Amino acid sequence: MVNEELENYKEARKTVEKDRVVRTFLVHLAVFIIGNIFLGVWNSLTYYVKGNELLWFPIPLIFWGVGVLIHYTISVALFNEWWERDENVIQSRE
Repeated sequence: MVNEELENYKEARKTVEKDRVVRTFLVHLAVFIIGNIFLGVWNSLTYYVKGNELLWFPIPLIFWGVGVLIHYTISVALFNEWWERDENVIQSRE
């Protein structure tokens, strides 16, 4: 009975943690999209209206995009692997 409850608790905890990780990634993705729309509009206005000679907004788009991809890969795509590794570390300490 105790082992079954412990397994249910671990599974519930894993589900809650996975939801938190996905929610955090989605917030990061939303900020990425909104921020890059703002930067693109701002740079386009300075390019066309003020005659600025540089379109620089693709630079943060690329580098921030790499950061979003890394965030997705490490936290969302590899969640089950690092979760199992973390659980094994906790069990080895007990």
